[in-house]
Amino acid sequence: MLPSLTDHPACAAILQRQEFISKLARAMMMFGGPSHRLVAQIQSTARVLELELSCMYLPDVIVDQL
Repeated sequence: MLPSLTDHPACAAILQRQEFISKLARAMMMFGGPSHRLVAQIQSTARVLELELSCMYLPDVIVDQL
């Protein structure tokens, strides 16, 4: 049986940070975050979490690549 990515502590931490970014983006959109700040806030959060992020915002849709 092959080990899962979540079995390795470093991989699990990265996956948790990526999940946090996705949940933050969704929450900002759902609760009326200002659209002109959405991408900048998500990118600055990714920098703090030491993740490389590329994202694009369209009305009601955010596309992110972690």
